[in-house]
Amino acid sequence: MNLKNIIILVFILLLQKVYGQSDLIPLDLKELVKQSFQKYPKIESLTLLVNLNDEQVKLSKAGYLPSANGNLSYRRLYPTPTITIPLSTPVGLQLFPADNFNAQVDVVQPIIDFNTRTKIGKAKTNLAMASDNLEGLKIQLAYQIAQVYYSIIFLNKSLIVQQQQLELLNANLKQIKVKIENGYALKFDLLSTQVQYTNTENFLIDLQTQRGRQYNTLNMLTGHSDSNYVNDSTINQYVFEVGKDSLIAKASSNNNDIKIANDKIEISKWDISAANNLRMPTMNLLAGAGFKNGFVPNIATNKFNYYA
Repeated sequence: MNLKNIIILVFILLLQKVYGQSDLIPLDLKELVKQSFQKYPKIESLTLLVNLNDEQVKLSKAGYLPSANGNLSYRRLYPTPTITIPLSTPVGLQLFPADNFNAQVDVVQPIIDFNTRTKIGKAKTNLAMASDNLEGLKIQLAYQIAQVYYSIIFLNKSLIVQQQQLELLNANLKQIKVKIENGYALKFDLLSTQVQYTNTENFLIDLQTQRGRQYNTLNMLTGHSDSNYVNDSTINQYVFEVGKDSLIAKASSNNNDIKIANDKIEISKWDISAANNLRMPTMNLLAGAGFKNGFVPNIATNKFNYYA
């Protein structure tokens, strides 16, 4: 199987993963992708960003909720203003107590507020874009892991072929040596076969080096620290025939770059809406209740009072 077929196979397997046909994907590849989602640092940072935007949506919805404010105060007034009534016996009338107490709770309930709706809409769009960014990174990471995975399988098969070729060349070398001793072959044939054997051996070493690099990449993406854990038991078990039109339709309707671009457009629309809402009125209901002294004529008595 050549490299082109490997890439086509990887792409088709990823599409089948997206559309629910994950039974054709090797279990060890599934585990590698799952492990990368848990250990890859950027996945964790984007997940935290999604959670942050989710909390921002909840915080924006708080604009529809009432807000309450409690106030407890004491004030000492000196001198205390008084009025003297000129009677036969002058009477002093105190309008304010010297000790002023006030305990009150104020509540503000929004009734008409266009800005809150805009903030919620923008926060939800930011959440959608963060989720699309996360899913896009997961798809890219899964594709990269699958590409390395099947590259290792391809290299494993190539190594087997080269090993078999070395064994065959080694057997030919023995036969040629016997023929030379019996006068049926030339030393040139022996030298030519030895060159072939050396070239094949060098190519085998080069394939082993390439496989080592692929394992290093796979370990970096998944957090593994081992090698030789990828098997090739599933690569030839299935033959895929997916129509070109269906691939184009699936790609165009599920392309994360397109989704993210649409999210950015929606965010811009909400920004325009927020700017337009600056001209719109807001209406709030303000109410409060509590206990306070200083009401004439019994200014020292704490009385229940309210306003709306």
